[in-house]
Formats: sequence, structure tokens, C-alpha cells
Amino acid sequence: MTISNVILEGSLALYKRKEFEGLDFIPKQEKALTYLLDDETSDVLYGGAARGGKSWLGCSWILFEALTKPNSAWFVAREELTKLKDTTLLTFFKVLNFWGLKKGVDFRYNGSSYQLNFSNGSIVFFVELKYVPSDPLFDRIGSYDLTGAFIDEVQQIHKQAINVLRGRFSVLSGEGWSAIPKLFMSANPSKTWIYEDFYLANKENKIEPWRKFIQALPTDNPHNSPNYLSNLLKSDEQTVQRLYYGNWEYDNDPTAMIDYDSIIGLFNNDHIEKGRKKYITADIAGEGSDYFRVIVWNGFEAIDKISMKKSDGQQVVSTIKDLQRKHLIPAKSVAYDADGIGAFVGGFIHGAIAFHNGAKPLLKENYENLKTQCYYQYAAKVVEGSIWISFKVNEIERKEIIQEHEQIKTRDADKEGKIKMIKKEEVKRNISRSPDWTDALAMRMYFEMMPKGSGVSRRN
Repeated sequence: MTISNVILEGSLALYKRKEFEGLDFIPKQEKALTYLLDDETSDVLYGGAARGGKSWLGCSWILFEALTKPNSAWFVAREELTKLKDTTLLTFFKVLNFWGLKKGVDFRYNGSSYQLNFSNGSIVFFVELKYVPSDPLFDRIGSYDLTGAFIDEVQQIHKQAINVLRGRFSVLSGEGWSAIPKLFMSANPSKTWIYEDFYLANKENKIEPWRKFIQALPTDNPHNSPNYLSNLLKSDEQTVQRLYYGNWEYDNDPTAMIDYDSIIGLFNNDHIEKGRKKYITADIAGEGSDYFRVIVWNGFEAIDKISMKKSDGQQVVSTIKDLQRKHLIPAKSVAYDADGIGAFVGGFIHGAIAFHNGAKPLLKENYENLKTQCYYQYAAKVVEGSIWISFKVNEIERKEIIQEHEQIKTRDADKEGKIKMIKKEEVKRNISRSPDWTDALAMRMYFEMMPKGSGVSRRN
């Protein structure tokens, strides 16, 4: 192996001995490197704010691993190739330059295949990990044999891609070295799957022992200029909370229909008036598919619920009828998801309303379909503080309800045409499950838009 910088030889020796103080890393980066070199940790999530040295650390780790493990194979990825070239790849070349490696001597880079080969036989692949409907299982990753990977801005990556990537770790030993699979990820605060798996699990001391989360703030990085920090503090509140303070509870997605404080208010809105009518809304799932959720309403107060993992036809019908008897609710005030397995319910609960998600919107409004119309109307009610979830929820249910409300987002708002919302498939990718709670809750708005003469009062 050719290394043109003598200083790098000494740095690699320090790295092998896990002595990071001489390598110009900040304490948070040193902590991450400790996990990346132990025999227990396989996944490390680093960041949770801006300018905490995420990309620099990830690129440096890949470099040190590639140089200390001849003939190893590494993966550097972002969601989109353009962003990868404009950000992460540029940082990688800065890291190479910082440590004095010379192109054509210590490494060669192929710009057409996005592949970097070191003189010791190690290789780094720079890859796009964008979700595409034609490859939902990320089969395109299947041809790689890897030692480890760095995923930059992993909050933008589908969890399925990470699962598939783990199966590609196979080059785990070589002459004079051996390794366990390692996945290093950087992220800014996000309400995608990393929130649940890393941030929240770590906060509640429930994180898996093979996972580690390190929160790195811009103030942790002495290389950030005071001007950068002061300018960041002048940004809008959501940006300051997320990128300066590393607050994961704030989402800066401009397509979100409901702010976080309004979502939390769902459980505290005991000021709303008592309803005059009671209703039942049910999101029905077949056996082994999603959850069966039934909500009982008194006006706009959700007063009772049933939730079960598996539900055959008999269970669905008996559960709804039991709630009808318990709360004295007539069939005409029951709405159920009639798509798929729910289609049979009407034959057993005569007079109940069959809700079809893809049906035309009511009141001749310009929504993509009935489901979208109900979700928009429901979101507006939540924001104005007019929905109260008073039924008892456990810790898991509360988290699920909050998470699903954060996924209520617009789609193509800048385009002409019908009003749209984020597709259910995308929500499933973001939270790794179906939004059954909000599907059942949003259905409540159907009764507010029922055409005259339907026999159902629009008054809550």
C-alpha cells in the first residue's frame, strides 16, 4: 500500500489503538468512533442537529477503515445521487485532501461508476438509495458485497433499504484483519422511523444494545464560526429548535397539516362542548394485516375505542354491535371502511354507512377523493383545537396516535388540480406501519358532510 503522507501513517496507528485525541476529532465524534470499533455495536446514529460534524466523521471513518483493512468494501449513500455528489462526495474528497492522500497514487476515482479504489485494494461505492416504486425491495443493492456502510441524512432513507443493506455485509475478514458489520448513519431530527428506533428508544433507555444514538449539536463543534451560530438562531422557531437545539419534537416539513402542539392538544382539549349525537367509525383490517380500530364519538369527543391486531369477520361485526349497544348508537351513525375485507359489514349491520376511500368527495369540493376530503377537514378541526381524544390510551397507543398525525401532509400543493394528500404507501414507508388510528379518526368528518335527506344529523 502506498501512503504519501507520513503523518497519516501515524494517525492510522492511533486509530487502530483507539487513541482518538491525536486525530483532531471532537468529543462526540470520538464517542461515536468508540462504538464503531467495539465488538457489540452494529448501528450508530449520529447527529440530530446541524453542523455537528456528521458527514466529516462518516467520511473519515470510511477512510480509516478502508486503509486499515486492505481489500475491504464500503458503501457511502444518500437518498439522491445529486445530493450525494454535491455534499457527501465533496466532503469525502476534502477528507482525503486533509489527510494528504494523493489522487493517482493513493487512490483512483471513477466518476462514471462513482467508485473509489485505494492502492491497498479497498473500494468505496457511492450510491443513491432513493425509493422507486419499480424496486420497492431495493433489489438493486443485492449485487454488493460489503464490509460496512455510511448513510448520510438517513432520515430521508426508506427503512427497507437499511434492512436490505445489512444483508450485503459479507467481506468481513482479510489479511491481518477481521470485522463485524458496521452501519454508521447521520441525521437531522425527523419524525420518520429513526425517531422511534433511535431517538425515542434512547431517551427512554429502551434502545437495543447493538444500536447507539449520539446527539451532536452545532455548539459541540468548535469549528463552527460564531457568525454561523448567531445566524442560525435568527431562523424561524422550527429551524432553531431542530437544527440548533436538536429538538426532535419539531418537524419542519412544510407539507405537514398539523403542528406538534395541536397534536398534543388532542389529549387535553376538554374544553370542547358535549356532543348531541354519538357515532362509531371503524377502520377494518383483515387477519394478519394492520390493526382493526373502532372509535366511539360523542360529538367531536372520542370517548371509547377498540383496537385489535387480528380480526375475522365475526369479530368485526360483534365488536361494532357491542359498542352500539353499550353507547346506544343506531346503525345509521356507524361508518366503516368498506374497501377490502370491510365490504361484508353492511350485510350484517343494516343501515351502517359504507365508507369508500376513493369515492368522490361530498359537497362538490375539489378534493382528490373522499378520504382526502375527510382528512383535510379533520386536520383543520385538530388545529383549531376542536377534537378531544378522551378515551384511555397506553404509552404505545399515545405514541402511535401522535406519530400518525405528524404524517398527515399535503401533496403537490404547488400544482394545479385537485387537492391531494400524502399517499398511504409513503406514510407506511415513513413509520413502518399503516396509519390505522388516523384513518378511523378522520372518518368522523363524513357525518359532518352527509347530504341532506340521509337520515343522519350534521349537528355534532
